[in-house]
Amino acid sequence: MPSPSTGDGPDLRHKLVSARIATETQIAETIAEQTGYPYVDLAALTLSAETIGAVPAALCRRYHVIPIERGRRSLPRSACSTPQISSRSTTSRRRPS
Repeated sequence: MPSPSTGDGPDLRHKLVSARIATETQIAETIAEQTGYPYVDLAALTLSAETIGAVPAALCRRYHVIPIERGRRSLPRSACSTPQISSRSTTSRRRPS
C-alpha cells in the first residue's frame, strides 16, 4: 500500500473527501476508469444468497471482494473496494476500446 508521504492511497482519498474536493463515488469511478475495471454501485444491487455463498467468506475478507454476479458455469464476478494498481493487473483486465 502506498505510504502517506507519497501523496496517494487512502490518506489522499480521505483528504479529498474531507475537503469536499471529490466524493467517495467520484474517487471510486476514477480508480475504476484508471484500472480498466467497471464501476459498480453496490447500493443499487440485489445480491442473492447463492451468489454471495459462491466465494468463501474468508477469501472475501482476505482480498476485500464481494461476489456480485454468477454465471451458470463461471466463477462469480466480484467487486472490490480498491483494485491493486499495477501495469500487469490492469492491462490484462482492460476492455477493448
